[in-house]
Amino acid sequence: MSERTAVICRVRGLQQGQLALRPQPNGRPFAGLNNGNIVQAFTGTIDENNVIWDEVKVIKGPNSQLTGRVGYVNSRYLSCKWYDEQGNFIREDP
Repeated sequence: MSERTAVICRVRGLQQGQLALRPQPNGRPFAGLNNGNIVQAFTGTIDENNVIWDEVKVIKGPNSQLTGRVGYVNSRYLSCKWYDEQGNFIREDP
């Protein structure tokens, strides 16, 4: 993925509660996201339990106070689309 590729993701798959937004992988949550909220993903990491964590920036959260906040979320609950530097769609998660 090039630095100019944008990855836009929608929170999905939550059966109850919110997706925790954390300052670091598996850290203490400072906010929560709902199904349908939109984030931009930057980088990912895998913890010792093989959980994939994505660093994200909130584009559209449950309230305007979260817009622009950056943190980590469990990638299991994201469905993402990739765009090139001109904004052209490249691919999306199955």
